[in-house]
Amino acid sequence: MEKEFLIRRAEPEDVGELTGLFLELHAAMAKLNPEFNELSGEGTDCFREQALRGIDDRGGDFILVADAGGKIVGLVSCETKERLNAFKIKRIGYITDLFVAPEFRKTGVAKALVAEAEKEFGKRKLGHAFLKALSNNPDALKTYQSLGFEEYKKEMKKKL
Repeated sequence: MEKEFLIRRAEPEDVGELTGLFLELHAAMAKLNPEFNELSGEGTDCFREQALRGIDDRGGDFILVADAGGKIVGLVSCETKERLNAFKIKRIGYITDLFVAPEFRKTGVAKALVAEAEKEFGKRKLGHAFLKALSNNPDALKTYQSLGFEEYKKEMKKKL
């Protein structure tokens, strides 16, 4: 059965649901990467602030949501970034987070969210969209590749 949803901008009354989805995303990332902290209480305020920034379109940030009958089942959090003069492309769209509730995965939600984000980037005259994914998250990598993203660079780390 096909699941119905619509893509819209996040609104102030969405803050609670958005905060919850950001927490779900963080918990999923913590399972993949031990560098992520387990958060509770006041530690979750950063997600509420991220939601508010995206709703207010502060500094070029915006959040789009997938709404299924009044329930938010996915989000894409985006930024407009200014780059150094060393780069030919000075302004880019950056997808900071993409999350779809498990029961709505593989239903086109991620594709629809990213397509709408790309339209918004286009309105802002941004020629490229960037994102990062954990290298040990094959589902995310496969999704991003299916949406036309290509590997651009590798970020490496070393424990000291």
